[in-house]
Amino acid sequence: MSLQLKTSLILRAIIITVLCVLVSCKQTDNKIQSQNKNAWIQVLDSEENNVILKSPAKRIISLAPHIVENLFSVGLGDRIIGTVEYSDFPEPATSIPIIGKYNAYSLEKIISLHPDLIVAWSSGMSPQVIEQIKSLGIPLYLDNPKTLNEISTSLHNFAKLGNTTDIGEQRIEELKSKIKNLSERYSKKELLSVFIPLSAKPIRTLGGKQIISNVLELCGGKNIFHDLFEVAPIVNIESVIQRGADVILIGAKSHAELENQLKNLDLPETNNSIDARISTLTPTISIHPDLLFRHTLRLVDGATEICKQLDSIRMDSIPKGNTSIENHIGTSD
Repeated sequence: MSLQLKTSLILRAIIITVLCVLVSCKQTDNKIQSQNKNAWIQVLDSEENNVILKSPAKRIISLAPHIVENLFSVGLGDRIIGTVEYSDFPEPATSIPIIGKYNAYSLEKIISLHPDLIVAWSSGMSPQVIEQIKSLGIPLYLDNPKTLNEISTSLHNFAKLGNTTDIGEQRIEELKSKIKNLSERYSKKELLSVFIPLSAKPIRTLGGKQIISNVLELCGGKNIFHDLFEVAPIVNIESVIQRGADVILIGAKSHAELENQLKNLDLPETNNSIDARISTLTPTISIHPDLLFRHTLRLVDGATEICKQLDSIRMDSIPKGNTSIENHIGTSD
C-alpha cells in the first residue's frame, strides 16, 4: 500500500471519528434541551393560553384584589411585588406596593419591578390593555373563574407556577368539600328566582355567566337575568318588574348601605298585581361584597350564608319585607 493511500485512509478515519463525535454531542445537547424543556412549568390559563415558566415564579405582579387573595391562599403571598387598589385581604396584602387600579396602571412601573409573572383578571380589562401587557414579553396568566370549581383550577395553576402544590392541593380539597356539602343540602330544593342589583341609577345587574349565578344554582336559586351574557348589563325597571323575583340579593357592608340601595331602585310598593312580581315587599338578603363578588375561597363562605338565608325564606321562617330587612343581613362579614 502506497504512502499516499495510507494517508488518505487515515484522514478519512479521522474525519469519520470527528463527525461521529459531533453528531453524538449534538444528540446529547438535544437531549439536554429536551430534558430542560420538560422541566419547564406549563399551565393553561382561564382563556386557554399556554403559560410557560422556566422556573417557579419568584416575583409576581397581581392586577386584581381577588388574585392577591388566591395567591396568598396557596402560599405565594410573599412573592407578590406589586398589585392594585383594594387589595386588602389578607392583612399582609395591604403592605404590597400599589401600581395602579385594576383597569389603569403604568406599564413602565411594571417593567421597573422586573416581574417573572403577571396575573391579571381578563374580565376586568379591555383586549387592548391585555395586548399591551403581552407586548412586554413577561409571562402573563389571565384569570377569570366563572364557577366555584374554576376557582379550584386557578388555585391549582397558581400553586403549580410557584411550586407550592402541597399547599394548593390542601386548599382545593377544603373548597371542594364545602361545595359538595352545599350542593347536597340545597341545590335540589324549591327553586327561587333572584335579582342581583349592583347599582340603582342606572340599574346594573350581573349576567348569567358570572360566578354568582353558579353560587345561586348551588343554593337552589336562579339569576333572573341568567340569559344575559354581559358581565354587568344595564337593565330598566320595566324588565326587572316583568321578570320578577322571589328574592333580592345585594352586596352591602351595612344596614344603611342596604336601605339606600333598595330605596334608589324605585321598586313598586306592592306585589299584589300580576304585573309587579317584584316590589318593596320582596324578601331581601345582604352579604358583604367581599364574600359575594370576589372569586376566592371566601366566596364559598358567602355561598353558605346565601344558601342558609334562601332556605329560611323558602321555609317562610323569616318575615318578609323591608320592615324586617335587618333579619336578612348576612353575618359573615
